[in-house]
Amino acid sequence: MLKLNSHDLLSSLSLAIDLCEYATFNENINSKMIFGSTFQHKFLNHSKRTTYISMKIGQKISKDKIFLRNLFITSSLHDIGITGTGQLIEAHLKSEFILNHSKNGSILIDKLPLNKTISDAVKFHHENYDGTGPFMLKGDEIPLISQIIRLSDAFELMYDENIPNFMQRQFILENIKSSKGKLFSPTL
Repeated sequence: MLKLNSHDLLSSLSLAIDLCEYATFNENINSKMIFGSTFQHKFLNHSKRTTYISMKIGQKISKDKIFLRNLFITSSLHDIGITGTGQLIEAHLKSEFILNHSKNGSILIDKLPLNKTISDAVKFHHENYDGTGPFMLKGDEIPLISQIIRLSDAFELMYDENIPNFMQRQFILENIKSSKGKLFSPTL
């Protein structure tokens, strides 16, 4: 029987989510394309990059292993609710898709042997700090893990791996700072 540890399982699920989205954007792709040049696609490894950013933030604010474990799992699976829609861009920009993919993700997580903290954090990962998100939670009503993923997800979507870091650093920093207290926690 194949033994699979939780890290391998999460990595596999994260990759499956990203590949599903890649295939949706490119309906005419063939298997060579999937394994040959998917690294060039903007959304391939989105979950992994969001997880990396989330963990860097999480490690700055807490050393608690359970918190960091939950952050890792949640950020790895934060877009699991999109896989049914095939609408990654819309799921990050259009309010009806944001609401649906957040709800769907929470429902899917509830079916896995994971705790309620993770399900709630997935559900609320698009909440805006000022209360204008899909569920209208405000400030500390939003789970901390959701707040971290909100910031990490936005950062990851702004970052363009085809542009040198130094050329986009100021743009990203200004966007995040201008959203401080609105989209993102001022503390984070």
